Amino acid sequence: MLRSLLSNVILAACLFAQGPGSGNGPGKPTDPGNSGKGNTIQWLTTDSDIDQALLNTGKAKADFKSKVDLEDIQVWFTPSLSDVTANPAKFAKITKDTVYTISLQMPQKPDHTLGGTLHLRSGSDDSRSYAAPLPLNVKVSGGSGGEQPKATVTNVVSSASGQNGPVTAGQTIYVRGSGIGPDQAEGLELDTNGRVATYLADTQVLFNGIPAPLLAASSSQVHAVVPQGVSSDSTVDIVLTFKGTVSATVTLPVKAASPALFTLDGSGEGQSAALNQDGRVNTSAQPADRGTIVSLFGSGFGEWSQPAPDGTIFGSTPPALKSDVSATIGGVAAKVLYAGGAPGLVSGVVQIDAEIPAEITPGEKVTVVVTVGGQSSPANVTVSVD
Repeated sequence: MLRSLLSNVILAACLFAQGPGSGNGPGKPTDPGNSGKGNTIQWLTTDSDIDQALLNTGKAKADFKSKVDLEDIQVWFTPSLSDVTANPAKFAKITKDTVYTISLQMPQKPDHTLGGTLHLRSGSDDSRSYAAPLPLNVKVSGGSGGEQPKATVTNVVSSASGQNGPVTAGQTIYVRGSGIGPDQAEGLELDTNGRVATYLADTQVLFNGIPAPLLAASSSQVHAVVPQGVSSDSTVDIVLTFKGTVSATVTLPVKAASPALFTLDGSGEGQSAALNQDGRVNTSAQPADRGTIVSLFGSGFGEWSQPAPDGTIFGSTPPALKSDVSATIGGVAAKVLYAGGAPGLVSGVVQIDAEIPAEITPGEKVTVVVTVGGQSSPANVTVSVD
């Protein structure tokens, strides 16, 4: 029960952090999908031409060509475009610099405006898109569902620290902006594999073309887990789609680790979201004794020791971290007994069990810092020690 309570606290920190973040802005904004692995394929037909043809005749063609040879590429629509079909629905092989055509058909004119995106994506597990998402908006005069506001991304922030900066594979983050999700906030959903879904309330976030598991979505914030597939990339192009709109690309560096600890209020500062050895939530009213074990929770610690599909909800035996983790509590080295996935939580949340050194000075605000891969968490998170 108590661990379940803390799980909810951590999810709240992931999903509803409101801090403005620090740093120098969201990264480098560019045109939608203009670089990176998500733009291997170039669209040759404009979205406006396709929209008009579908509205006038119920049929349209979308031409494209690729910069490289590819295999097993699927044509995929966001579910909001379920009334539109494609032929072919799959390309077994695509040859470099050859023009290909997708025939689109909308059998019946809709009674409301349709909005969504068309993707050319890998048939493999990561579902990486090799073309910029192609926005489609079939605007029906007099129908319901009018003009869709433009999706604008202003910030990409660690959900643990609340800070801007590089991203790490598996890190929980939130995207801030306007028009980037539904007016009414929606919480995570599970797909048919029991994993956190990558499409939520008409919203998707792509990292170098790979769809990210989405923890929550609203018009101003979308919370996601950075896909493991970007771990070998030096930079990542982040593109958000909502209904028939596509945000400008935000480019950020990728680091092997950028650790941070969750806090009880979701601000990234102050009292950590932690469990005492007896299972109680660590607070000033419930301090941990020196010499006991405290369980800390964070994100941005890098890869797991064994692969875990994006969006996995860990069971009772989650994987450990690939890299060693050290910790200090009250400025004194603390013995780390476990560093790995957190049972019952999404892949991306890390649990660190550390022994509180007997020689530290007790207090309600004892600083705790964790280090992995030469990177340390911000030194503004505390635990309460008796």
